[in-house]
Amino acid sequence: MPVWIFSSSFIIVVTATAVGIRYSVEGSVNLFHILLSGFLAINLMVCFLELCLYRQRDMMDARKNYWKNRAKQEGVSPARAFMTTRVSWAPYKILAPSFWADIYATYANYDPAYTDDSSCGFNVDIANGFWTLLPTLIMLVNFTSPMLPALVVGLIGLVIFYQWIYVTGMYVGSFFVSKRHHLLPWAEVFIYIWVINVIWILLSVQGFYVSLYLVLDQHYGILGFPATHPIAIPGL
Repeated sequence: MPVWIFSSSFIIVVTATAVGIRYSVEGSVNLFHILLSGFLAINLMVCFLELCLYRQRDMMDARKNYWKNRAKQEGVSPARAFMTTRVSWAPYKILAPSFWADIYATYANYDPAYTDDSSCGFNVDIANGFWTLLPTLIMLVNFTSPMLPALVVGLIGLVIFYQWIYVTGMYVGSFFVSKRHHLLPWAEVFIYIWVINVIWILLSVQGFYVSLYLVLDQHYGILGFPATHPIAIPGL
């Protein structure tokens, strides 16, 4: 199975599972929940990839050159060369950091910061892998079937979603301030810098909006749950 199909399947399965659990338990669906479940599923995968990057950080420069040469041989972009690589179903390979870290080795052909473990871009991604994994799971579970008070989950969401808005905006800004976009074709700048990061910011803004209402309302009404949901704090 090619990497792009495997990755897309993971996101779809996690999102569908969250929507299915909500419907079976609560008997309802909600657009905010669907979109945020998909977004949080993506971040779960991203956290895993970032932890792989940390494990393989000393190999990034060599792997960057490998994917650059392979892309030239195949006549495609480094990103496409990796995304069409087939995933082995052997347990010791499907979770191997040496395999999944290559997604950053290919991206390093667009942004060489990922070959430098002292760069801001590299360390921001590593920090996201360690810092947001547990909060992502907490939000995904409670957006699906609330177990914690809305105030608690909302506060977690405000911190995490604001961080994603700020850091993503900072990364895009630094990419252009340092003039790295001059080294790439406009189509690749549009896809890999503008499209991906703008979508990430927009979904983070949506998550921040939902989290703000969880804090202000102190119930899960913004996600389509009744204000009298059993987890709501009585009298608040």
